Amino acid sequence: DLVSKLGAPIEAKQAWTDVAQLSKLGVAAFNYGPGLTAQAHKPNEYINVSDIHAYTQQLLTTLQGDNNG
Repeated sequence: DLVSKLGAPIEAKQAWTDVAQLSKLGVAAFNYGPGLTAQAHKPNEYINVSDIHAYTQQLLTTLQGDNNG
C-alpha cells in the first residue's frame, strides 16, 4: 500500500541491502530515497538538493495521509 501511495517507480537493485536481509526473514521492506543509483558509493558521489526536497515532501505527504477527507 505504501509503495502504491508513494507513486515511485519500482526498479531492481543489484546490491545486498538491509532490504534483502529483512526479506530473507520474511519482513516486507523496500529501499526508498533520493539520489541517483549510478552515484551511490562513488568517490565523487553527489545528490541534487532539489531531489532531497522532492523526496522529503513526497514522504511527508504519504506518511501524513490525506487530511482533506
